[in-house]
Amino acid sequence: MEDAAIANVTLFPTADLIDAATSMSNLSEIQTVFNKHQQSDLYQEGLLHPFTLIPEVEENLRYKNKPLTIIVFPGMFAEFIPELPYADLNDNSSFFAQKWYTEFSQTTLPKEDDTFDLFALANISLPLTDFFVCTSYDDDQGVPLFQMVEIKLHSGSLESLGDMESTTYIYLRRIEKFLNIMKAYIDHIYLAGNSRTGADVVQIVTQARENGLWWGNDVRGIITIAGVNFGTPVADCAIGDVNSDPPSLCDSFDIELSEIKSLSDELVPDISHVVQNGILWAEALGILLESELNKPTIPEMNDLELIWPSLYKTWQELLKDVLFDEFDLRHPVEDYAGNVVRFQTAVTAIYDCVWMLTTAARASWWATHTVPTDITYMTVTGTQPDAAVNVGPKVHTDTYMMRESFYQMIMMGGGALNDAQVSHPRGLFLPAVHQRLNTAQKPYTSHWLGSVQATHWGVAIGAVFPSPDGWRDPFPRAALMKAIATFAAMQTPP
Repeated sequence: MEDAAIANVTLFPTADLIDAATSMSNLSEIQTVFNKHQQSDLYQEGLLHPFTLIPEVEENLRYKNKPLTIIVFPGMFAEFIPELPYADLNDNSSFFAQKWYTEFSQTTLPKEDDTFDLFALANISLPLTDFFVCTSYDDDQGVPLFQMVEIKLHSGSLESLGDMESTTYIYLRRIEKFLNIMKAYIDHIYLAGNSRTGADVVQIVTQARENGLWWGNDVRGIITIAGVNFGTPVADCAIGDVNSDPPSLCDSFDIELSEIKSLSDELVPDISHVVQNGILWAEALGILLESELNKPTIPEMNDLELIWPSLYKTWQELLKDVLFDEFDLRHPVEDYAGNVVRFQTAVTAIYDCVWMLTTAARASWWATHTVPTDITYMTVTGTQPDAAVNVGPKVHTDTYMMRESFYQMIMMGGGALNDAQVSHPRGLFLPAVHQRLNTAQKPYTSHWLGSVQATHWGVAIGAVFPSPDGWRDPFPRAALMKAIATFAAMQTPP
């Protein structure tokens, strides 16, 4: 992508947004400031701050000994998405990729790890090469300027879901095995969390240090990309938790995932209960359908942008595909009892993950945890074009679905500066808010690296649904990662 095109998708925060994010300690008040703006304000502000290319980019990345290493954690439902977000950067011939293959083949250290398999309903053991994809951005002489590790998840593992404690336990165990093998090549570690793992990576580094893991003190920074640091109204409304601060306006958006989970818990994994289970299954499906029927219409989207439901899947349809169509509990199919357990396991994992991302759950985490102060905290947020602006007919399939969620987020109180899943202030590190919630927390450094013109899926995941013109969303994630690595290198002494 040309520099001019990259400049067009990079937005610049206005002075009042920067002031609110850095000095205000009340999340409701910060949200009020952000709700006064839309994307075009940030675009216009960017015109006042010319886009410039850093000519010394390679020198900023070049270390005397080892390059910095960014470990990238996947977002929700990553185990069901075939492509990795930063596949454009992956190069099997790169220095770090070759070292990974060599060290893995020669090591006598543990080189496998367990993962859950939903279809087998059991843990299975897989080689670490199934979990870690390594690459490096090398100069003309083949010297790595920065290294990247993308974490892969086994299909059906549900590891992108579930609660934070169980997810952290798995990641710590697996990363420890990987880093023990690659220790000779790794220093200056940065943990990058996409979407839900934006919250996880803070817990991971905190837990790594508490557990005394050798690499915990080598972590120099945390990066959240479309992260959910302070919760999201989408999770509040899905769970039915409307007692949040700031309040989430869920009147017409309650998916009532908690009701679906309650019905799921009543299922009995025995074919003799097929009738009773079928009734419960149908009742849970009815909750989704009722939510779909009762959601408000969005005139700007339907009448101006001409985006109709036939162009995309709604959230209710997505859940129906993942849960109800995959595990039909109305008929006595082979392994019926197993299907009941699979359905219950998936529902519980989704519920636990969404609950973790509610405003109340995230506020509780910050109120009961302190984070290291010797590392740098960085965030990248995404936002969509202004409301009532036609995004055009040639966009990725995911954009249509995200556009509906963009409008819904505004109606939930999240403001127009949102990526369809997270509003801007909720995705930032807000040390003043953290210290207000937990007086034991000491000051720490945070940077809002910028806002980019992209949907939540476009910036954090890559693509969820295939598009007629190609699988991937066109957002330049490779350029984004190079920019993040350059900024991180400029913050860390060699």
